[in-house]
Amino acid sequence: MLDRDALKSARLRDGTFTADVFGYSDNIRANVTVRNARIADVRLDHREKADLGARTILPERIVREQRVDVDGVTGATVTSQAIKSAVFQALKQSAGL
Repeated sequence: MLDRDALKSARLRDGTFTADVFGYSDNIRANVTVRNARIADVRLDHREKADLGARTILPERIVREQRVDVDGVTGATVTSQAIKSAVFQALKQSAGL
């Protein structure tokens, strides 16, 4: 499995990339838009029973910090990890990895 450090050195291609990962109670789909080799937008589709803010907070952090390894949301550990994993998988597609 490719680690997150390898992704740091990869060149991201522009476009929108999608990945699905199982979260706490259902699939989470991350639609990640890359523009000018930077993460421009992260949109999530999911039917998780408990959101606890992770759906809103994590995409903002990922775009702002330009990395996947951002702090999770307290009380939403499983959902936070799933969101980060889905975004990571989408970015791997962008990098052609």
